[in-house]
Amino acid sequence: MKEKNIPIKRPKSMMMLIIVLFLFIGLISTAEKVNAATVETIPSTDLQVSSSNILRLGNVNYTAKWTGVSGKTIAGKYNYPHLCVPIKSKTSSFTYTDFLDITFTNIGSINGRQLDAKVHFNSMTVSARGGSATGERSDNYMGVCYLSAWSLWMSATIDDGSGYRAAKTIDTTTTVYWHDTGETVDLPFFQSLQDIDAGDSYYKEGWEAKSGFSGTFYKYSPCVLSFSGNKVSTPSNLSLSGTDSLLKGGF
Repeated sequence: MKEKNIPIKRPKSMMMLIIVLFLFIGLISTAEKVNAATVETIPSTDLQVSSSNILRLGNVNYTAKWTGVSGKTIAGKYNYPHLCVPIKSKTSSFTYTDFLDITFTNIGSINGRQLDAKVHFNSMTVSARGGSATGERSDNYMGVCYLSAWSLWMSATIDDGSGYRAAKTIDTTTTVYWHDTGETVDLPFFQSLQDIDAGDSYYKEGWEAKSGFSGTFYKYSPCVLSFSGNKVSTPSNLSLSGTDSLLKGGF
């Protein structure tokens, strides 16, 4: 699955985009480019996925491999591992390409067969600094993403310990494969995206499906996100928390 997280740096509070992967039983997906997604509404906010179906892409089963960049891992807020890269310039935009692979082992199993996953970072483009320099790391590194126990969070905030106030566009590809053979798992999954709720004059949090998705987005009735084609974004700076991160700021 190839996706794009579009300008996602928030200056304060908790992070944007939590990415959680689930096994999806009973739906056939395709691996084609999503040109204009259909948006369906989930009828009840009580209808939520059991934790037993979550595929674990978290901080206890990951390995990071850097390519062509002096990346490093730091302990951020809540002691979460933050994967960081040097800030090439603070006055102009810059891009990293094919620079990071995060491999997750034993994310779950199907009929007793272990599943692994890899998230490949195709690119990350960072604008010139768009906000205050207050709180930046003294070593000139910024967060690409960080990992909680169950999920992958794109970018990082000043409060979380590795923030940089600039718009970031991150393009990734996620592959789930069988541990015993290394072959790609030819079964449907679905992905939960949450906490798309922040914006400022120089960025707006959002997400774009590029390929590998079925073409259907599912939202809850309280959802306030803007859906356009295969892109989703926050309509304004909302600062959601708790279950609202999914019900109002996720899909």
